[in-house]
Amino acid sequence: MARSKSSATFCPTGPRLVTPDEFDPSDARLRLRANGELRQDSTTVGMVADVTGLISSVSASIAPRPGDIQLTGTPPGRGFQLDPPSYLTDGYIVEATIDGLGHTRTHDATVAAV
Repeated sequence: MARSKSSATFCPTGPRLVTPDEFDPSDARLRLRANGELRQDSTTVGMVADVTGLISSVSASIAPRPGDIQLTGTPPGRGFQLDPPSYLTDGYIVEATIDGLGHTRTHDATVAAV
């Protein structure tokens, strides 16, 4: 669903951009913590399509421009998949790490209704 990452405040990015020679996305580890609890821990190897293939596919129909961001799906561990389900609420601190790229952290995130 395109809307899930396109609402205001729903798509934090960062902390930096890198060039292809600085980062190999073929086997990068991805981790996400919610209030310190590890919720997602996977690598790009487990993706349905590899990052290079995704960029190529999108670029075939949409001309990339400087500053464009291509978003993918997310690893297992989303709140609705947990037993019992657990969703983010106001005040959660969410930390995302991609080895080789860096770490980003929300501060007192506000969760808006979609």
